[in-house]
Amino acid sequence: MTDPIGTRPDTGPTGEERILAQWTGIYDAVYRHVGDRPDRDFAGFRSGLSGENYTDAEVIEWIDGTVAQVLALHPRSVLDVGAGTGLIARGLLPHVDRYAGTDISPRGVDRLRSGLGGWAGAEFAVRDADGIGDLGSFDAVVVNSVIQHFPGADYLRRALARMAEVSAPAGAVFIGDVPGLHLRDLHHLCVVANRLRATSKVPSAGDVREQLSGSAALDRELVVHPDFFTAFAAEHGLSADVRLKPGRRPIEMNLFRYDVRLHHRADDLLDPTEVERTPWDGAPAAALAERAAASSAPTAITGIPRPELTPIAAALDRLRELTAEAPVDPGSLPTGSGADAPGPGMHHADVVDAAAALGRACFVTPSATDPTAYDAVFAGAGRTRGLAVPTSPGSDRPWTTGPSPLTPAGGR
Repeated sequence: MTDPIGTRPDTGPTGEERILAQWTGIYDAVYRHVGDRPDRDFAGFRSGLSGENYTDAEVIEWIDGTVAQVLALHPRSVLDVGAGTGLIARGLLPHVDRYAGTDISPRGVDRLRSGLGGWAGAEFAVRDADGIGDLGSFDAVVVNSVIQHFPGADYLRRALARMAEVSAPAGAVFIGDVPGLHLRDLHHLCVVANRLRATSKVPSAGDVREQLSGSAALDRELVVHPDFFTAFAAEHGLSADVRLKPGRRPIEMNLFRYDVRLHHRADDLLDPTEVERTPWDGAPAAALAERAAASSAPTAITGIPRPELTPIAAALDRLRELTAEAPVDPGSLPTGSGADAPGPGMHHADVVDAAAALGRACFVTPSATDPTAYDAVFAGAGRTRGLAVPTSPGSDRPWTTGPSPLTPAGGR
């Protein structure tokens, strides 16, 4: 979803309150003009790359994938922070005993009560993400496609700590649709490419690079590196399970965002650095799954390129090498859409599906060394709930954008 809020103000309670008040007003307005399909209310879902509305099929894949991941945590009670129009709620309610949905928009909460209040065990409240401490304890706390609107890293840390507090000792916090700082440059190239293709001009490389810098400077979302979550987990006695989104469709969420689970218990979680690790040798998904299934021990295949991202990275590298005066054909720039030709590599969903066909779980996590690649971790014969991704040895790069970036002692 695009972010209509202007440049973020300085940090501090006043700035945070101002941003939250802006979002309250914005979503009150959005929910005033939603469509007439209460079961498929896709108000506000448009691409931040092209500005076009997502198709129903694209949004449904995103919803179904998110619901499936939350239900895989086997919760009997769920707190949905930033429940919006109830798209995730409708998938969860038939499977849980208690569902609590919160939103900062009073109009949105009224709409949720009107449409979903008849479900047994359903309750709704007006809250921001840092104000949920009085709602009780839940097996799973879900905050999906929300944290990009948070005022900054300090607020994010407080909100995550609050979510961890209200999640049960054996529960988890699911953070969905996190915009990846490690993919930010690729994202902005696609934004600029879509903008340039809408004109008849042939810009110079210098012009395109200037537009890239301008697009990044105007980025109004909180963008977070995966290392933020592994460090946060380590600081709070949690385990971070960082994964690529499960969807196949070439949309902004699947390309440039990822999901995180924060677990209280580390049992039945795999540490990807402690299993046998083999660099990808070009083998297809079926062959990788067969090799994994032949062993009872967990294994990991590392550095598998993401074919939907490698062409964007290659185009960005070419652009950086051109002289400032060199002309750039806008048609040669990738847009982050299905019209882009895939590059080398293998889609992660193919690997997950191939493993599932042989009765094995496969967890795909961003590569620690290449933002356009992933590691596929195949579970062994025993029960495995997911990954416990360790903190990375650091650098001085920030972990978030925004007014108060959390800077590690070291990073990827």
